[in-house]
Amino acid sequence: MRSLAEEYLLVCESNGHSTATLQTTKVIINQFIKYVGDIDVIDVDTGLLRRWILEQKKTCKANTINTKIICVRSFFNWLVEEEIIDGNPFAKIKFLKAPAPIIKAYNSDDINRMLGYWKGNNFIPVRNKTMIIMLAETGVRSAEMRNIKLEDISDNAIRILGKGNKVRYVPISKVLKLQLTKYLRIRKQYMETYESDLLFVSRYRKEVTRFALIKLIKEMGETLGIDVANTIHNFRRFYIQDMIQKVDIYTLAKTVGHSKITTTQRYLESIADERVLQLTSKHSPLSSGR
Repeated sequence: MRSLAEEYLLVCESNGHSTATLQTTKVIINQFIKYVGDIDVIDVDTGLLRRWILEQKKTCKANTINTKIICVRSFFNWLVEEEIIDGNPFAKIKFLKAPAPIIKAYNSDDINRMLGYWKGNNFIPVRNKTMIIMLAETGVRSAEMRNIKLEDISDNAIRILGKGNKVRYVPISKVLKLQLTKYLRIRKQYMETYESDLLFVSRYRKEVTRFALIKLIKEMGETLGIDVANTIHNFRRFYIQDMIQKVDIYTLAKTVGHSKITTTQRYLESIADERVLQLTSKHSPLSSGR
């Protein structure tokens, strides 16, 4: 089973799955393989899967177990497609009932404080401020932003290569356009004789790694006293939860690269109770038009 799992991971990688997704998939599938031992994939049945889920309940919450079910079930779906097994034993396995997670996204004050943190006209602070504005103004994923090339920037939009190598375009706001203009000018000076087709480059004039981006955001959060537990993805939540008040959900889903509306809806369902109260307190059915 282990060799099949390695082949499956290669398929996931070729399909454009992010590094973080690949790592999570690898860990979960390896944990599953460790549990079932040397059993052949054709001998994995529903009973074994239910025992595995019961074992997971000892240490994991329902949402985490559901994530594991999705991951391993996808692996077995691939085994069916490859005609290695006749049917997916997960067919009769249902998700556990779990409360919708309440995720606290950044608010406007958090974003403004982050922007104020990066001062000066040197390359690093200007680059970091530009990345934060882009994350907050477009809702792009970390990997998508780090892979943007100079040729992807047009006058009013940015070409984004998303999950599964799907291309989409995100608009450039006036705020982002102004910051990009400044960054590109300073970037040109900083690069000197070095060449790179990437929009954002490191202090060594190479690609910006995911680790480096997470590190700078965590250090900034600690200094400002802002909870950055969810790090980069919280900018995406901020964007989605703000934009849903301004555009319809179908347009928003296309802009952020969600292939299914239900994915966008899950982001909205996770709005913290305090945020819901804040939004609804501004309106009253009886005061409308009075």
